[in-house]
Amino acid sequence: MASLLNIFQYSEGETLIHGLDPRVKYLWVAVVTLLGTTLESPYLLVALFTSTLIPWFLAKIPANRFKGLVWLVALTIPMFVVIQALFYHEYGIEEVVEPTFTIIPKDFPIIGRLTGGIYFYKEGVVYGMIQSFRMMAIITITMLTTLTTRISDLLLGLMKVGLPYDIAFMVVTGIRFVPTTLAEVHTVTNAQKARGLEFRRSFRSAVQTMTLTFTPILIGSVRKGKRLATAAEARAFRAYKKRTFMRDIKMVRGDWVAVGLLLSVAVVGIALLLLGLI
Repeated sequence: MASLLNIFQYSEGETLIHGLDPRVKYLWVAVVTLLGTTLESPYLLVALFTSTLIPWFLAKIPANRFKGLVWLVALTIPMFVVIQALFYHEYGIEEVVEPTFTIIPKDFPIIGRLTGGIYFYKEGVVYGMIQSFRMMAIITITMLTTLTTRISDLLLGLMKVGLPYDIAFMVVTGIRFVPTTLAEVHTVTNAQKARGLEFRRSFRSAVQTMTLTFTPILIGSVRKGKRLATAAEARAFRAYKKRTFMRDIKMVRGDWVAVGLLLSVAVVGIALLLLGLI
């Protein structure tokens, strides 16, 4: 849990990745998203995911932040594989797919009759791997953007691409509150343990734990929202159609080179897909 607390917070650095203009990073996310949602080959999706990991090393992301990414990958991929392996036949697949083996037959008392049987599909394992690498490629490059870009630059970058500043502010605020909320969950959980709350593996205990944990988090979030709204109004937020900033961002030669490379990759990838070569 601790390794996930700071995974969305900015990590100081003077690397090439840190120096890229936020608009270039947004384009990077868009290209990875485009390829991730259109590619079907598991080998190409693994290659795409791997390509999003390389910049993490170039950006010299601290080990504790990288550990959070490892935990996220370790949780996401098995979850997708198991879900797809068990429920592959329920996704409107046109061709008839025979299960690899039966876990619970449909004539099994209660559970079998309610679920129609639970089966394991090897095709679902492959499909789960495809979907997991598709999602993790997008998540990894998005996390890298937040880790290597200051909050103020994220906001300014969104405004530079034409997003209204009030909407850009909401987007950046949402990103900023992710690590804050995770930290609050960690704090409240530790406080409940210190008060003698036992986390037992039962439905009743789980409901009680969720109530005791998320109620103070919800109250705290509402209070922070009110304070944020008051602070924004006190600074005449939305009083003018355009806002000024103390520092500006400008595209330099390296940024334009990166834009050219990203657009080339996107064009080549889409062309190969349309030609049926990949």
